[in-house]
Amino acid sequence: MAFVSPLQGHIDVALSNFAVKFRNPSYVSDQACTRVPVQRQSDKYWKFGQEQLQALVDDLRAPGAAAQRVLQSLSSDTYFADDHALERLITDEERSNFDAGDVEQWAAETLTDKILLRKEKLFAAMVTDTAQVTQNTTLSGTAQWSDFTNSKPTEDIQAGQETIAKNAGVRANTLILGFPVFSKLRNHPKIVERVQNIRVGVVREEDLAALFDVQQVLVSQALEVAADGTVGFVFGKHAVLAYVSPTPAFGEPTFGKTFVWAGAPGSTSGFIVELGRATPVSRKADELAVHFYYDQKITAVQAGYLIKNAVA
Repeated sequence: MAFVSPLQGHIDVALSNFAVKFRNPSYVSDQACTRVPVQRQSDKYWKFGQEQLQALVDDLRAPGAAAQRVLQSLSSDTYFADDHALERLITDEERSNFDAGDVEQWAAETLTDKILLRKEKLFAAMVTDTAQVTQNTTLSGTAQWSDFTNSKPTEDIQAGQETIAKNAGVRANTLILGFPVFSKLRNHPKIVERVQNIRVGVVREEDLAALFDVQQVLVSQALEVAADGTVGFVFGKHAVLAYVSPTPAFGEPTFGKTFVWAGAPGSTSGFIVELGRATPVSRKADELAVHFYYDQKITAVQAGYLIKNAVA
């Protein structure tokens, strides 16, 4: 790609499209908190009441009488799709010596992955916070699933399913697990015994989905390296049961949404990749920046259930 003259940065549509399509299979936030394109950076979204679950004492109408009136509540909350952005320099020397492919695409991929890792971390913090996911339980001691003798993971998850069904009127279809939780569950003797009654082999995500009666089990394997070099799993040792609508509609509950500002000037589905000559010119480098405008929100708290500290 030809160099851009000083102070004449531009939006690279091809790289913006690349950023939109990039996915890291270790991350689960997009599958659990579906992206919803919005045309405004900040706006209100609707939260629905539970009147459809409330049965009337009597819905019979006598001739000439008025039908019973039903009240529907509609509250709102707000989102703000902040600009999550990172940049890096591509020096003329690096460009001249790079022979491992497209240096600009490599740079855009690295920055996009770091932005999505931050998004995964924000998602994990949100859905494992008992103040935000108010339907929750915290396991400790012998109740934790790492205790292969005394713990009862099936019963714990069933309790969450019943809570969601009772309060949201939908059946949970998604189970989100931190990798340490998945690792313990797939080796839990009570789980292994039930799965091996059907087939022989290693317990997989689809086996747990069938066992716990959900459509999908999402395992977050995202890693974060701390300043001291310690490596840890972003999602931690928790489990979240939820109803996630495959196509979130106006009147349908779904546990969470990611509001993406698709209307951001020059963006492609909320992503912008900018490329321009760095200043001062003595840097002899181009500057590449990746932007992603989004806000993740829990939109139906009744459709989620947190199992905190599922394993020790």
